[in-house]
Amino acid sequence: MYTQPDFLCHGDFHPLNILYDGEIHWIIDWVDASMGSPLADACRTYVIFKQYLLRMSGIYLQYFCKESGAAKNDVLSWLPVVAAARMSEKMDDKARMILTKIIEEWKNVK
Repeated sequence: MYTQPDFLCHGDFHPLNILYDGEIHWIIDWVDASMGSPLADACRTYVIFKQYLLRMSGIYLQYFCKESGAAKNDVLSWLPVVAAARMSEKMDDKARMILTKIIEEWKNVK
């Protein structure tokens, strides 16, 4: 199992929080940053992609796992926690329905 000590997590990492000036990429909007699990942070990004850029969610997860050495299942083990936490955030009905589906699928596995 992939383990890593807590580290600085962005908490809201998605394409709109990346700026590029032609030479350097800048990650912005660190207001939700905290110390925590890199797997939870990656799972949150995966869920955001699933909600808004579905085709990118699998690509992101594959790339994260390849670069970090994390197992896909270890990242996805955070799905019910991340989805439930996101339910308290403001979003459209379609995005909320995706979270509900994630939680329902998890409940059916248990």
